[in-house]
Amino acid sequence: MKHRFANFELDSRQRLLYCQGSLVDLAPKAIDLLCVLVENDGRVVSKEEISELVWKDVYIDESNIAKNISLIRKVLRSELNGEDPIQTVPKRGYRFTLAQTIETPASVLSGSASFAVAPASGTSPTAVPLPVGALRGSALLWASGGLGLLIILVAAAVFMVRRHRPRAQGRPSVVVLPFTNLGYSADTAWFATALEETLVSELGTGERLRLIPDDDAERMLRDLKLAAPVNLSVPVLRRIRANLDCDFVVEGAYLRVGDSLRIDTYLQDARSGETISHFTETRPASELLGLISLTGGRLRNALGTGLLPDDQTAAVTASIPVDAEALRLYAEGLQRLRIYDGPAALSLLQRSVEIDASYPLVHAAMAETYSLMGDDKKAAAEAKHAFETSSKLSREERLVVESHFEQATHQWDTTDYSYTLS
Repeated sequence: MKHRFANFELDSRQRLLYCQGSLVDLAPKAIDLLCVLVENDGRVVSKEEISELVWKDVYIDESNIAKNISLIRKVLRSELNGEDPIQTVPKRGYRFTLAQTIETPASVLSGSASFAVAPASGTSPTAVPLPVGALRGSALLWASGGLGLLIILVAAAVFMVRRHRPRAQGRPSVVVLPFTNLGYSADTAWFATALEETLVSELGTGERLRLIPDDDAERMLRDLKLAAPVNLSVPVLRRIRANLDCDFVVEGAYLRVGDSLRIDTYLQDARSGETISHFTETRPASELLGLISLTGGRLRNALGTGLLPDDQTAAVTASIPVDAEALRLYAEGLQRLRIYDGPAALSLLQRSVEIDASYPLVHAAMAETYSLMGDDKKAAAEAKHAFETSSKLSREERLVVESHFEQATHQWDTTDYSYTLS
């Protein structure tokens, strides 16, 4: 395929990039990465997808992705008057943003013959075109059996080597699903978001685990049409693992009765379907944060990461408001933001800030909201405020806030490296 955008032409079959007819000198992995982004045309491509498609079964540090993204940006921006061709989506991945036209080669449209090289496990066969005119001459070779047997043996060897190559293992990945409100009360619906956000912060601090972004979890629930996910069956866990490539699933339910709040939590292995841990905690609803912290600690123990040291516990505390009303407004604001209701989200977040303006993540959320509403100036101001007050956050959340700030102020190159560490 040939993809044309701005003054560039990318031949994704030949892995060549041209600018106004001249061949552009770009590293092979950068070319491969550009092909992945361009061929996904506007879709956010995660780091995991990029690693799998570009580096196959080789384990790489995430900085390799960022360095190649930076190389691509430098080449493309030379013809774009500073416009950024690749959007960094914090905690999710990268997206190619330029409008393009696609030309399909005539040989593909005419149905020329091809053979399939045996692929690496989990990938699709790669078609290698053979000119139709060459089939007549090659028939003699195939008749002799020599070349045909050689190709089959080589392809089989490649397949077996790739299939049995051990994959390098990174950090275990965990997805926290929204907890189900058993009371079906609108007054307590915000508990689900508060639980999810705080547990993600609790489990992600310390970098022992890789947390699946909440946006990806929400998308997965929509794609698989899962409602009230509690104590999931083995087939459902397998579908979740296939969709998110995660190792563990945290889900549960909560019920408020009078002044008491009960939380039932499940930790399940998405690979085996085993329920690793199930526990119930009950406390006064006014002690929600303590209840969430206790739940997070039990999950960390069940996952084998141990309790957080004091400095990291303080970082988790700094990520959420200590005032219960401010927390409610923040959680409800995030709920509205997730369904792209900018005005409602902004109203709730502003009310939260009026109660407690000290925690940076509410300002990061306001920056996202202003960006959604098209007010780039206010988005940059809120992102700057969040960045300047983020020193007490965990390293992971600081880098996410920094990424928002750099993106809002168009500091593209440094955003790459912040994102790799988030």
